[in-house]
Amino acid sequence: MYGLYDFGGYVFGSKASLMVQLDYLYARYKRQKEVFSFIIMDIDKFKSVNDTYEHQKGDEVLKIIASITL
Repeated sequence: MYGLYDFGGYVFGSKASLMVQLDYLYARYKRQKEVFSFIIMDIDKFKSVNDTYEHQKGDEVLKIIASITL
């Protein structure tokens, strides 16, 4: 896992840090009844982007996809 990005560009470097953040957001949602959503995407053949153009370009592509999705 190379890192998961939220719309603000924060990087979750591990599954554990992602789970801590999700627990926090869900607890806040339950308390304050705020909007809460979680999107998981599988991007076909994305590994070839990282292999061809390196991870920095791959990160840029992920940010573009996230901005289009949101």
